Amino acid sequence: MKFEIRSYSHCVGEFNYHVQITTAYRRKVMENERVDLLVKAYITAKLDELKVQIVTMKGGPNHLHIFVKNCKNIAPSELIRQLKGFSSFMMRKNHKKMFDH
Repeated sequence: MKFEIRSYSHCVGEFNYHVQITTAYRRKVMENERVDLLVKAYITAKLDELKVQIVTMKGGPNHLHIFVKNCKNIAPSELIRQLKGFSSFMMRKNHKKMFDH
């Protein structure tokens, strides 16, 4: 993917972040293919809402790497807070039975 230098009213440059999100207590919940797909779908929906573009999203059994671009109007800590909070809320609200033992 080609990155372009963008010109804003007061600066020129790129705003790209590499974010790693880890599950609570490093639980391997992402091993479940359905959980993996749902979490990625919720994160994609939240990034679309925030108008942040995804370059790539990959991960392992207990973490997810996301590389995003055009994040000019949102701080890294706020982006992570939004992604973790929304995906966790939606998984607990809509798919609680998947985590009951």
